Amino acid sequence: MSLALWDPFREMRAFSEEMDRLFNEGLTRRGILPAKGSVVPAIDVSQDDKKVTVEMALAGFDPEDIDISVSDDALTISGKSKREKEVSKKNYYYKEIQSGSFSRSIALPTAIKSNKVKAEFDNGILKVELPKQEPKKIEVVRVKPQLKAAKK
Repeated sequence: MSLALWDPFREMRAFSEEMDRLFNEGLTRRGILPAKGSVVPAIDVSQDDKKVTVEMALAGFDPEDIDISVSDDALTISGKSKREKEVSKKNYYYKEIQSGSFSRSIALPTAIKSNKVKAEFDNGILKVELPKQEPKKIEVVRVKPQLKAAKK
């Protein structure tokens, strides 16, 4: 019979690793974290008084393979790179250029005019301009007090 040294933190590490795995799987299914093997393009989001601007680096992508959709509070950009996989044909020393599909959803900081969205693709940069909606005016309604009838 051999004796094993007891590590009191082994179960805690195993539990922590399992929780990380479950948490990351949930975020991947929702599109918040990328799936393994997917492309993660860099993104910049800025705004001024009139519009929200989203720029995404998509070098190597064909503009026809990029889809843009706008909902009330989010912008979703997805696409697929058709770069041929030559890994088996070449003896790579270093390989960082990714190919595959991606989908990114961005929560918008304000309501936008979805019918006025513009997108352009120039030198591998996708630029999406989302005009802001005018803020709605708040109406104030005054409550009139009821007059109590005099008791007889």
